[in-house]
Amino acid sequence: MASLQQIEKQIESIEGLQDIIHSMRSLAATYLSRAEERLDGVRAYADTVGHAIEDCLAGRDIRLHERDALGDAVLVFFSEQGLCGRFNEVMAEAASERAKDLDLPRFIAVGKRGPALLRRQTLEIQAEMSGTTSPDGIDNAIHTIARTVVALHEKGAIAKLYLLYARYLSPGRIAPQFERVLPLDLSQWREKRKVLAAPPEVGLSRIALLSGLVDEYAFVSLYRAMTESLASENGMRLQSMEAARSNIDESIEDLRQQARIQRQNEITEELLDVVSGAEALGA
Repeated sequence: MASLQQIEKQIESIEGLQDIIHSMRSLAATYLSRAEERLDGVRAYADTVGHAIEDCLAGRDIRLHERDALGDAVLVFFSEQGLCGRFNEVMAEAASERAKDLDLPRFIAVGKRGPALLRRQTLEIQAEMSGTTSPDGIDNAIHTIARTVVALHEKGAIAKLYLLYARYLSPGRIAPQFERVLPLDLSQWREKRKVLAAPPEVGLSRIALLSGLVDEYAFVSLYRAMTESLASENGMRLQSMEAARSNIDESIEDLRQQARIQRQNEITEELLDVVSGAEALGA
């Protein structure tokens, strides 16, 4: 068994780690809360734009032009930092599964933790892009991503663009979400074929209006994907830090118990030395 001094040093080191985990847990909880606040708004806005597209398509068979290009691209959202459980592994596995159904799939990895995992799945990477660690960085990151993917699509580098991101359900619970954004899949609204009692009055042509709505929906889909991903990442990190904190608490308690036993053993040894010394003097 380790000496009492060694055990006390171990306790001191683990208590320092405990402080780090507490700080990371607090930061993850803060980022998660702020991402959740954004999610309510971005989900509602995406639904509103979707309803507008639905109204625009009502009773009309309008279809979007598809560019002549080879291959499909998938924009996959990973994390910039680690210590978030199996978040990145889940996304890499989902990417591998989705690749089976796509035409010459290539992947655009957002987040530093993604490229290595995609290569491990033997998937082709078309581009690597930075994500963000904080909800405050979503705006800048998503504008950079949007410009990059739109440029690739317009110059014919990709035929279709899909999003693959983790939909946030609750802390520790995520669901990989897969959807096409370029060209936007209108079937999700066209199939509803709803009849409007009072069709909205617009000053634009139906095609011009639909074009603007489609562009807006594609952008808000990107924004929603990154926000969902960031919330999911921090939810997973929060759960991981909770588990780590619990394990460390148990380790510290175990070491303290060892220290108590070792202290008692040392006291017992000292008493035995005193008794042995007294018996030797008496002899």
